[in-house]
Amino acid sequence: MGKISYTIKTSLVKDMTVGDVFQLVNRIERAGGAERAGVDRDLGIAAQWVRNELIKYRFTEKGFRHTVADFYRMRKMVDEDFIHNHRLNYMMFFTIRDVCDWLKEKGKISFSAKSYWKKIDKVFQIYQDKHKSMVEHSVWMTIQDHMCFAYNTIEEYIEPLEFAIRDYLIQHRDKIIACKQKDDITLLAKCYMCLMFCAALRNTRNSFFRNIKEQKGFDLSVDYSYADIDAVCRNFVFLMQVLGVKFTKDKDGDDVPIGVDIAESVRVESVWNNIVRKLTDAELMDEMAIKAINLNPETKADYESIIAKQEQLALDKAIEDLKTLPNVKKA
Repeated sequence: MGKISYTIKTSLVKDMTVGDVFQLVNRIERAGGAERAGVDRDLGIAAQWVRNELIKYRFTEKGFRHTVADFYRMRKMVDEDFIHNHRLNYMMFFTIRDVCDWLKEKGKISFSAKSYWKKIDKVFQIYQDKHKSMVEHSVWMTIQDHMCFAYNTIEEYIEPLEFAIRDYLIQHRDKIIACKQKDDITLLAKCYMCLMFCAALRNTRNSFFRNIKEQKGFDLSVDYSYADIDAVCRNFVFLMQVLGVKFTKDKDGDDVPIGVDIAESVRVESVWNNIVRKLTDAELMDEMAIKAINLNPETKADYESIIAKQEQLALDKAIEDLKTLPNVKKA
């Protein structure tokens, strides 16, 4: 026998609130079916399908009041805004990768430490593979170019940040020695620097989803679990521990080397703020995105097509508006 196909008419519930959809499905399930609950069959099937899609999210009372259509519209907007978190993923990984390359070059990395680097690289590759599977090839190539361009915008601040940390550590070397921390200022400076990116990523991601939940009333973090690469940071800490660096937890629960709190350094904070300003400069990041698009002909064609459609829609609207204007006769 052939398979029976059925079109689910989700449009039937698009104007219902999320809460009403859940209540309707509960009513159908308690009654033992849509017909027994006095609900139209198509409506019941659509409600159950949508409920099964929504059940993975956590809603507050505010979230339950959104219509289904509004929820999906807002979810798409969140997906577009998540690019900032993707950028931080790449910035953190690139910084750690560069430090590991330095360790290899200087012959400072042991066999055990290398195993943790392999784990770091694997975590990032799994994340990339999943993200790649979710977008078109041309879009993926554009994303990669965009990430490289974004890193280039902050690269000039990486060395000054490391030097600022190094100088602060030198000033407080007595504390490092007193707590029996590894007495390698250069290694510690690179370690602190990478951990600043790790903390920034974790705090930004948590704040991102917390703000959405407070403002919109739902938690979408489940959709982005693939982009949670905290394991990169954990393995970097393990790598540094193998090299002799000792750690503790700060007030936010982040791993920090014992001995010196670089958060007290005004100079370190100043250089770090330069990096933050670059990465949160919407116009600059848009410029980097356009630059990446121009490197990829397929994406550029799609982008120009979208812009052309938007311009046409604006023109059509302007023409419609003109039709409603009163006729003015020439004197």
